[in-house]
Amino acid sequence: MPKHGLDVSACEVFRFYKLITLKGLIEPISMIVPRRSETYQEDIYPMTPGTEPALTPDEWLSGVNREHGKGGWGRCWIEWHREKGLDWAWVGLDWFGMGYDWV
Repeated sequence: MPKHGLDVSACEVFRFYKLITLKGLIEPISMIVPRRSETYQEDIYPMTPGTEPALTPDEWLSGVNREHGKGGWGRCWIEWHREKGLDWAWVGLDWFGMGYDWV
């Protein structure tokens, strides 16, 4: 599961899928850090590569090397939804099939 699909409002840090071959099912299993607050917890989400590319195609073809910028992925996720004028907690629920149609 890509990190941008995790539910940061529930402090979900990892999600994997269990295959149940006899029944033909896929069961999602979430790893959630227990916290009292339901807001974004910056201390449990490490810095990861950002969403902007480090090089343009022309730079890459010419052999330029550059470090990719890093940022807090949860913060980028929240800012992206704020730019659209959406409440990030409700949008997070929609990503997991809860029926909220805000995205």
